[in-house]
Amino acid sequence: TLGALLVATHQRVELWNDPIRFYQNITRHAPGSARAWNNLGLVYANAQRYQKAESAFTRALDLDVTDHKAWGNRGKLRGEIAGREAEALADLNKALAIHPDHTNNRLTRANLLTRINRRQAALLDYNHAIRIRPGYALSYNNRGLLHLTNSDITEALSDFNQALTIEPANGEFLANRGSAYLIAGDMGKAIADLEQARDLQPEQASLHYNLGIAHRRSGNPELAAQSFAEACRLGMKQACQ
Repeated sequence: TLGALLVATHQRVELWNDPIRFYQNITRHAPGSARAWNNLGLVYANAQRYQKAESAFTRALDLDVTDHKAWGNRGKLRGEIAGREAEALADLNKALAIHPDHTNNRLTRANLLTRINRRQAALLDYNHAIRIRPGYALSYNNRGLLHLTNSDITEALSDFNQALTIEPANGEFLANRGSAYLIAGDMGKAIADLEQARDLQPEQASLHYNLGIAHRRSGNPELAAQSFAEACRLGMKQACQ
């Protein structure tokens, strides 16, 4: 009947509007689809339902042990959990053994290696990611952060410049280059970048704080005080002193 059809259509619209219900429905109808379970894991992860996400990724791998995306997604998820870095690295190693040129998995492993202080291995992964996808700005940005951690300001600035050539209005990249200029002692360039980043990300407390430091070092105590006050308002305790 028309009434039943309208109810069914309404239910289908609700299903499509809820990604979790949508992929749950797919896995019910195609329980042997590794791709469906991997996609369900992704929407669980986006909803911060991490245990369910990990279970879904594991189910995908039970169905297809060669699914490099599921290995990478589970590795990325585990890498965000303190104390599970070894499991995360094992998953990412498996993902890259299957598909060595998958940029996102390569970057995820590089980021994890940086966090666990295996910097040389991380650098090799960043280099590989840039070689296979030279137009991807995030790779340059993240390698720049690694260079910054290693106190190699020249290389860091080179990478941030390249990232901003590709994405000139990226607030995160501008903030990172501004921080590099701040460390290098170039207050004029630091302020220019940090002000642009602040305008793009006005709720980012660290931007106001770093801008305050740059203004103070440039001999502008009033502007410094304004920036520190805003950083304090946004919750950065050291800016309140």
